This record gives sequence, C-alpha cells and structure tokens, in this order.
Amino acid sequence: MRVILVIVFMLFGVGLFLLLSGLLRLPTLRTSKVMMDTAREDKKLSKTLDALYMDGAAKLAAFIRLNDYKRSRLDNVLRASGLGMTPEVYTAYACLKAGSIFMLVIPALYVFPLLAILLVLLGVMVYCRETRKAEEMLREKREQIEGELYRFASTITQELKNSRDVLSMLEH
Repeated sequence: MRVILVIVFMLFGVGLFLLLSGLLRLPTLRTSKVMMDTAREDKKLSKTLDALYMDGAAKLAAFIRLNDYKRSRLDNVLRASGLGMTPEVYTAYACLKAGSIFMLVIPALYVFPLLAILLVLLGVMVYCRETRKAEEMLREKREQIEGELYRFASTITQELKNSRDVLSMLEH
C-alpha cells in the first residue's frame, strides 16, 4: 500500500511540475543545453548537470554581492579566459556545484557517518577548483602564447633579413 502511495505522489509531483512549467513558460532542459552550446568557444557539448547548475546560478546570481575590486578583477579574468559569464554567475555556479555535494552530507550521516567527512572535504575541493577554473584557463592561454612567441620572433627576424616590408610580414 505504501509503495502505491509513493508512486501516486511521485506522479502527482511530476504532473504538477509539468503543468507549472508550461504555465510559467520555463525553458526546457534541452533548450538550456542548446543555448549553452552556442555560447561556447570550444566544441565540447554541455552536460545535463552543467545546464541545471547554470540555470540555478543565473537565478542565484541576483543575491550575490561582490565588492568592486573583486568584481572587476574577476570580470577581467573571465573575459580574458573566454567564459561568457558575469562574476556573480561564476561565483554562484561554484557555490551550487559545491552545495550539491554538501547536500549529500545529510543522508551520509544516517547511512555512513565517516563518509560525511569525506563529502565535506570533497565539497571544499570542488569549490576551490571551480573558483580557480577561469584563472587556470587564462594561464593555459598565456603559456600557449608564450610558447609561440619565440617562433614568431625568429620568423620576423628571418623575414627582416630578406625584406623590410613589415606590413606584409605581419599579414603572412
């Protein structure tokens, strides 16, 4: 009897969600994933969880306040690394990703309490990694540019020996 009751409540919840999302004209998960894929520079397709986190981060970003220095610094890093997010959305995304792991602590306390400690550490590690992701992407771009800079300088040097037309060298 309880199994039937749980199934009825689950079906009622799904039906209510579908009705309310239709009335409120919420975008579907597929629409969110397509919108995220069009804004990406790399050609990796977005995952379902990333789309859910991004939708939640966009809603949570309205409640996040950053000071002017941190906001301008993070905005410059995000723009240079190619992530098309505002600093508030970026911070909210990191908080949601770590928060979803922190939510697993509650059931872990009942099932296996030692796992809760590991989940807390995992949540902190995920938050730290997500907040440094843009800086790591920017560092990789800088390393690529610095790696190509030596070859660029040697090419310009060789071309200067042959001709003095700097404009044509830079075009080629």
